[in-house]
Formats: sequence, structure tokens, C-alpha cells
Amino acid sequence: MNLVEFLWYWGGTLGSLLIIGVAFWRGGRYERFGAAVFLAALILTWILNRPGVGFEPAVMMVDTITCVIYVGLALQARRVWTLFMAAFALNTVLSHLIILLDPGVDLYVYVTGIGLWGGYGLMLALAGGVWEHRMLERLPKSGTHFSDKKAR
Repeated sequence: MNLVEFLWYWGGTLGSLLIIGVAFWRGGRYERFGAAVFLAALILTWILNRPGVGFEPAVMMVDTITCVIYVGLALQARRVWTLFMAAFALNTVLSHLIILLDPGVDLYVYVTGIGLWGGYGLMLALAGGVWEHRMLERLPKSGTHFSDKKAR
């Protein structure tokens, strides 16, 4: 493993674990649920993935189930970041399908696509969700907004 691959893999892994931890610590219920799904998918991928093999049907199943869960979360939560989570998860599943449709796709391109959408994309979307939750907490609660008060 060269330096770029090392930084790509471990930067994404450690960054994801950090964001998952922050989501559990500072996020709301949707962010915590999204983080739990992300952590479960991350752990299952570590268990099921065989380095250097290429396409893994079991990993594709994990990513497909993750995608379906994130689509459901997006429909339930109605938050922008959940749409990005669902879109990035869908792109991950499509990356798996590409390798099935054209086995000539380079392994490096395949793994980079999976890591970009299913790793860094999900990580950044979850971080955006935590940020959005923190911003929404700072807004005045219903009935206390400045437009509800009488003009002085």
C-alpha cells in the first residue's frame, strides 16, 4: 500500500469514525440513526470485504440495504442532508452495478468510486447533518420567533 492509498483508506476510516462519534454526541435523533446505520455498514464491510478481490456481492448487499434505509430516513426526516446520504448511498450501489455490467472496469476506478460515494460522501453528508442540527437548535422555538412578537 503506497502513501496515497494509505491516506485515502485510513483518512476516510478515521474521519468516518470521528464524524459518527460527533453525530452520537451532538446530533439529534435522525443524525444518531444515520450514524448508527453508517457504523453498522462500516463494520459489516470490514468483516465481509476481502482485500484485492474486487467485486464483493455481500458488500453490495450491505450497501443496497444501507441505501434503502437512507431513502427511508430521507422520506421520514425531510432534511437536506438525508437526501445527500440517500444519493451517495445510491451512487455506491450503482458503482457496484457498473462492475457487474462491465467487468473490464479497472479495479482502482471501482474501489475509488466506492470509497468516494460510500465513504467520504456519506461522511460529509452526516457531518452536514450534525451541523444542520446544531443550527436548528439555535433558532428560536415556535412561538418565540421575532415575527411573533408585537412591535414595540
